[in-house]
Amino acid sequence: MFQETKVHCHGFHCASLPAQKETWSDAQSYCRNNHTDLVSVKDQTENDYIYTTILQPKNLRTNTVWLGLFRETWKWSDQRNSSFRYWARGQPDNYYRNENCAVTSFRNPGKGKWDDVQCDLILPFLCYNSKLLILCFHGQNTK
Repeated sequence: MFQETKVHCHGFHCASLPAQKETWSDAQSYCRNNHTDLVSVKDQTENDYIYTTILQPKNLRTNTVWLGLFRETWKWSDQRNSSFRYWARGQPDNYYRNENCAVTSFRNPGKGKWDDVQCDLILPFLCYNSKLLILCFHGQNTK
């Protein structure tokens, strides 16, 4: 069930916390069915806002959250035209040979930096629409 807690807004982006996790493709389907798409990040300011205002204060029980970036020459799932990338050192490395999806990470060092991971992991995710940015995670409202 879609349940939201406190909403955070900055300009045209707002964040809320529904209680669920999904694989990258299921997260994308959820976002497309209920909002617009998985979040794309256009610049450092937007990346910093997502990390410091939305993700960092939430004390999520995970180190990573899906972004809408996937390996097909690393493009955004919403076709947003942004060349901005904020990869952690040594990333993307395709370490397991099938790391085709991107996450933003809370691990030290480089909090807020991105990593490539396997798309079948079950993780929290960020959705957006023109006036709403949604962070979905599995948390206190689940059994």
